[in-house]
Amino acid sequence: MTQFRLCILSMLALLLMTSVCLGATDSNVAPATASTGLVGDLDNLGKAEILKLIQNLADELKQTRSELDQLKAARQEEKLKVIPVPPVAPTPAPTETPKEQTEAEKDRERVERERAIQSVQRSGVLLPQGKFDVEPSFTYSHTSRNFINVDGFSILPVLIIGNIQALRVERDVFQTQLALRYGILPNLQVDASVPWQSETDRYVTQSYQNNVQLAPKESGRHDQGIGDPQLGLSYQLLHEHGWVPDLIVQSTGRAPIGKSQFDIHSNSQLAQGAGVWGVRNGITAIKTMDPIVLIFNTGYTYNFGRDLTAQRITSTGTNVITTTYQPGGSIDNGVAVAIAMNPSFAINLGVLERYTFSTELTGVGTVQGSSLNEAQFRFGFAWAVTRNSVFNFTAAMGLTEDSPGLTITIAYPIKF
Repeated sequence: MTQFRLCILSMLALLLMTSVCLGATDSNVAPATASTGLVGDLDNLGKAEILKLIQNLADELKQTRSELDQLKAARQEEKLKVIPVPPVAPTPAPTETPKEQTEAEKDRERVERERAIQSVQRSGVLLPQGKFDVEPSFTYSHTSRNFINVDGFSILPVLIIGNIQALRVERDVFQTQLALRYGILPNLQVDASVPWQSETDRYVTQSYQNNVQLAPKESGRHDQGIGDPQLGLSYQLLHEHGWVPDLIVQSTGRAPIGKSQFDIHSNSQLAQGAGVWGVRNGITAIKTMDPIVLIFNTGYTYNFGRDLTAQRITSTGTNVITTTYQPGGSIDNGVAVAIAMNPSFAINLGVLERYTFSTELTGVGTVQGSSLNEAQFRFGFAWAVTRNSVFNFTAAMGLTEDSPGLTITIAYPIKF
């Protein structure tokens, strides 16, 4: 409104000044119109009155402009003025979000660690109480050995007079196994497994007589059946904290259910079991050094003896004796490094060594050639196909003559 008034007054002042100027220039000139408006009224006023009116209009214009400036200043102050707000109690920062993030990170680390350990050995991570899993697995191993028998004498290192017999033995073993595990207490787990085995042996005999190669002869055997089932307990003594690793002890018993060498009655049959009871006690240590996990395990297997009747051949003849067959025990040691690439994938490298002592026959002595030294280099990975199932792959290469040349294991544990 003030701006409108200022505009009107300005126009009036402009008309008055124009009229005064026109009147001062030509006072005898008549107005252009006969209108009774404002211009006609100004013509009837004297110069002194017109000047006074102009002065009044100028004063009013000046006052209006002053009011307009004050109004602008007041509006500017209102824009800059901060309206005081009553103090509000600060809202506490939500503690659930950081907690959820922390729990998520811990769960991620736990899953990565478990995946890495399970890529090496599934018994390294115990199941929670009331949970169980089923693990079908498949293992293939190939063994190849050469034996040479010389019957004669040599004149030069490259010239042998007599008969040479080379025997090549190849063994392929296919084994499927179903393992069940159940968490009966928070730190106690029970597991059971039943294997089924199929074995094929192939023998190739190559003879040389006076450095002349004879036709090779080939023969073989094939047999299959259920192996020795196992039942075990695993208990976690320590949980990792600081420099202290996870410490798990295991005890596993083996029952002589599968067909053994004592049950073979023909040359076409092969053994799938040990023929004696056995128990293995071991301990596993697990230490996390992000992003890797170190796994150490060691154990001793004790084989129980059994009485049997055998024929003893001596220089004086053959006699029947009763003796105790006592298979040698075995010590196994292993070390592995597992690396969790992400919660869904982990790889591992490791070395396993097992030494089996010689078999004893009471009253007879040690069975020659019954001790074994097996060592393998292993590589594997674990891939989480779903949240509750994992695909495990392991390939092992034999490092000694007593070890299979190649072993491949595929397992697929499923949690419930």
